[in-house]
Amino acid sequence: MEEKEILNQLEGFTGSENFTRDSFNKCVYTDGFKKFMEVCECYWLFSDSAILMMMNEKFDNQRFIAITIKKNEKGAEVTYDDGNGNVLYTQKYEWTDFPLEEYEFWACVNEFDTYTFMLKSEY
Repeated sequence: MEEKEILNQLEGFTGSENFTRDSFNKCVYTDGFKKFMEVCECYWLFSDSAILMMMNEKFDNQRFIAITIKKNEKGAEVTYDDGNGNVLYTQKYEWTDFPLEEYEFWACVNEFDTYTFMLKSEY
């Protein structure tokens, strides 16, 4: 699927009627984020991010996290920051089939004391 077609499918999400709770790491994601994982075939990105954020003390007391995946000539880099440009962690991947050149999504602490993953338009 072309990048423009993927972005067109994601632009209509402005809130979520449903929240899906992942059974492995207990994080939650919105309808838009679910669609993002489906069209980009990037369930791995959610799993890696959720595990990292729940297990790494750098994320303790972080209520909001901006997550950006950016492809490069060697693969991809995923950057986690506090929303103000202060980088908390960077994960490098030597290979990826992620279909977009760059994409940012957000995660916020929820009432279950885990994270809710969402598209920026769903905040």
